[in-house]
Amino acid sequence: MKNMKNTFFKYILLLTGFGILFPSCEDYLNTKPLDKMVEEDYWKTRGDVQSVLLACYKVMTSDDFMERIMIGGEFRSDNVRQDNTRTAQNLKDIMNMAIQTDNELLKWKTFYSLINYCNRVLDRASQIVDIDPDYTKGMLAVDLGEARSLRAMAYFYLIRIYHDVPYIDFPYDDDNKPFLMPKTSGEEIADKIIADLEQAEREVVVTRGYSTSPGNTLRIDTKGRFTKNAVRALLADVYLWKASGLPEGERAPYYQNCIRACEAIEPSILIYGEPTNGETLNGSELMLIPNQGQGIPSVGSLSYSYFRVFYNENSDESIFELQFNSLTPNNQVGHFYGQSDDAARINASPLLASGVFDHSEDFRQFNSFAQTGAQSGIFRIYKYVGAMRNGNDYSNYLYKLGNDVKNVNWIFYRISDVFLMKAEALTELGGADNLSAALELAKKTYVRSNPTAMPLLSTNYSTQEEMRNLVLLERQREFLFEGKRWFDLLRIARREGNSRNMVNKYLVPNAVLNSDVILTKLSIMDALYLPIHKDELLSNPELKQNPYYDDFK
Repeated sequence: MKNMKNTFFKYILLLTGFGILFPSCEDYLNTKPLDKMVEEDYWKTRGDVQSVLLACYKVMTSDDFMERIMIGGEFRSDNVRQDNTRTAQNLKDIMNMAIQTDNELLKWKTFYSLINYCNRVLDRASQIVDIDPDYTKGMLAVDLGEARSLRAMAYFYLIRIYHDVPYIDFPYDDDNKPFLMPKTSGEEIADKIIADLEQAEREVVVTRGYSTSPGNTLRIDTKGRFTKNAVRALLADVYLWKASGLPEGERAPYYQNCIRACEAIEPSILIYGEPTNGETLNGSELMLIPNQGQGIPSVGSLSYSYFRVFYNENSDESIFELQFNSLTPNNQVGHFYGQSDDAARINASPLLASGVFDHSEDFRQFNSFAQTGAQSGIFRIYKYVGAMRNGNDYSNYLYKLGNDVKNVNWIFYRISDVFLMKAEALTELGGADNLSAALELAKKTYVRSNPTAMPLLSTNYSTQEEMRNLVLLERQREFLFEGKRWFDLLRIARREGNSRNMVNKYLVPNAVLNSDVILTKLSIMDALYLPIHKDELLSNPELKQNPYYDDFK
């Protein structure tokens, strides 16, 4: 899909041999200490720091990392169903709540590999200021902020997937570091994540360069590495998560901070005189890419916003996305969602077509999934991987998968998320003014994809519960298959202190097999988090299995 990202990745490719100096944490407990002389000889210039930071992104583009974040955020949700013949058994077991602790998909090594690289930067970079005269304290602050942000993201996934995990804030670079680490409460780790991100917001760069061309290196670096906007988007997400686990009377400050982080997103960075629909935007406000525009190549009847956000990539709407290309392919999107020479392992839920979209011409519906003609009732994921369709009816598709799916970027945050995170925070704060403001934000994503639909009327969303349902529904429609749905549902359960709504309203209706088992098991809050792989428990006596899975140690 892209030939212009090579500059960003040529540095990453140089890191192939870098593992000799910095071996990844195949298991953070079993990582062998580095030779101290080799380690100390390495940290001499800012280029050394940048190499380790780019190694962090290399970890994130790995198959293991992508697999874990897709499983963690999407594959247990009501958005998807397994394919009877193509979904691997270990993934079926997780989706069916038949989880054994020897399941290889439970391993967390990729997250701790990322964390260990970050800890190396945070531990070592400051010494270079006195060695390299070209490495200023300002440059150091930027690099430390990026490392803090990357570490925060890794821990944010860990606590949402496992909840309580070991918290490690030092590098494994000699044999004096403790290898047997107990778990830290997920709620305590959330506080540490927030502290890291609040500091990183002050440190990281505003932008790595302006460009109106999606394929330009400066734009790729701005969208593909942590900037202030990326930190603020992640921070808003963490505030929502933290608030959802607190008693109701303690949540307001976190929702207010979420709103602050969303409002701090700077539009002039995202939109810099970019031509959109024949006009030049002045960057005065956050803008969604509209669904009409000129110059779309002949790739089927894709909507303009879909084409610009998912096909062109690094768009004005993007805040932070993981960069892939032919040299660093996104194998897992093609593996799970399908591509021209390989059928999908994961399907879209048929319930998306019957109960999620309230308007038949919603652009998101026919750009996200397709009912295949050959297998009536089977819905294929179209977002990210689709190349051509016939008309704007999800059930009347000439369904064609792309042949360059592995080049597609993975989007962590875009402007839609900013609007809807802020809308969720306003809704949870409650009050007529906040509910009205939340509705206006939800309208932005809804109207963009439903230009011919009846407007969302305030009379239909006058209560907090009605607005909660609308914001959750808009998030589902907007972010289908983007790795967010399970975490959105999990916040509901955390706020309510039980999983009844999450399970009965969303998960059980989507279950084909084991619906009674899912209902029974997921009625226990601890079962919403995955267990720790048994090898970790054997290696580290300080670890305790997640409570629901104690019997499987």
